[in-house]
Amino acid sequence: MPSKITNLKKMQKMGIFADRLANAASLELRKFNLIYGFNGSGKTTLSRLFASMENGELNAK
Repeated sequence: MPSKITNLKKMQKMGIFADRLANAASLELRKFNLIYGFNGSGKTTLSRLFASMENGELNAK
């Protein structure tokens, strides 16, 4: 069974999340998560992050 992502502790050079540090509050991700927000709040950045993890290579954007 694949590993389950429950939190993102630290991100670097990932758009609006560039400053997320290891001591940031847990995201408490579950099996299904609703992600919403204003334009520029990081929704697409998160989808690119998860796609990069799935593909095993960093998304060019």
